[in-house]
Amino acid sequence: GVVCPADYRSPERASGRYDVLQQSTPVHSIDCFSLAALIEYVYTHPNAGTNGQVPAPLKKALVRMKNDSPKLRPRLAPLLKCPVFDNPYVKAEMFLDEVMSKPVEEKIMFLQSLPDVLNRGSLNENVAIHKILPLLVMGLGATAGNESAMTQDVNRRETLAIVPLLFQIAESYLAKTPELFQRHITPLVPLLFAVNDRGVRGAIPQ
Repeated sequence: GVVCPADYRSPERASGRYDVLQQSTPVHSIDCFSLAALIEYVYTHPNAGTNGQVPAPLKKALVRMKNDSPKLRPRLAPLLKCPVFDNPYVKAEMFLDEVMSKPVEEKIMFLQSLPDVLNRGSLNENVAIHKILPLLVMGLGATAGNESAMTQDVNRRETLAIVPLLFQIAESYLAKTPELFQRHITPLVPLLFAVNDRGVRGAIPQ
């Protein structure tokens, strides 16, 4: 019960018929049903802002995902291609989860796109502070904090992508809480001004 609440259990799981999983039933079938129940809960919740409606592109998929027969439930990977999940929020979150394994050029393009994503409200304050900000601080430590690294053009461009985003987050989300601003931003200012690069210094708000 602790692992999976009753409302999210597939029929075979609720009745303890685990033998069906040994009958050439795909291993994803139980999770598929549970995910469908979770999606329905999220979209029909009174505070979801969806008028209690599941998006039309998802309705047919949910019917298949909750099929009484485990063998007829679809695999989950194709579900990600649904237009409902093809939006700036999902794309940004997925990139943030995989950012450490991304090529530097892709990372720079992603960082350059984030100011607009934040301005449009596609990502909220929690994501900005707890996922994006640590990434920026770590990036500056590896580039701006390393004089030899800044001689490489790719590191310079990464720093130039980081600085405006860093101060956008600082002004939008940290300025109202001096303790957070001092903890995250103040220690970085001397580091940035120590960088012997006119472009980087010019990107620092006065």
